[in-house]
Amino acid sequence: MRTEFFIPEDNELMRSLFEVNKKGTCGPSCIAVLCKCKVAEIIFNWKKYTDKKGFVDNTNYRGFAPVKELMSEIESRGFKIKKQRGLKARKFPHPKTGLAIVRVVFLKEDGTEFYWMAQPSHYILIKKISGKWWVFSNDMCWVEEKNAEDLLVNGYVSSYIEIQKVNK
Repeated sequence: MRTEFFIPEDNELMRSLFEVNKKGTCGPSCIAVLCKCKVAEIIFNWKKYTDKKGFVDNTNYRGFAPVKELMSEIESRGFKIKKQRGLKARKFPHPKTGLAIVRVVFLKEDGTEFYWMAQPSHYILIKKISGKWWVFSNDMCWVEEKNAEDLLVNGYVSSYIEIQKVNK
């Protein structure tokens, strides 16, 4: 398998451990793909999040990742990021850097939105490889973008984190 299509070897195991408790590993899985490492390595080294006001969240990974926490994790691993929000898009973004973690928000069965604090969502990675856009989802692994459109049938792209690799 080409390294552009890296899949963490413990992806399925970590999903099964967290999904039993209605939690998930989609955010850490996307970071593991970026860093080409195991999902467990990302989860077990999850940093304490400190916001701009100095609030420190003393818990490690709780089975979900607020976007600010996810951004902090990506930056701590040497990537430059830029957040794009307020999209409500029915198509995947194509960032200039060719790499992004996208937040897909799901809708209720009747098409209405959940209360914003209770919105079920899913992080996916989108990457341009050899001129084509590919999507990594921890439940589907790598698929070409045109084959991942079912992720947006009952939801939309609410925001994405544009990622730029930084040489250290």
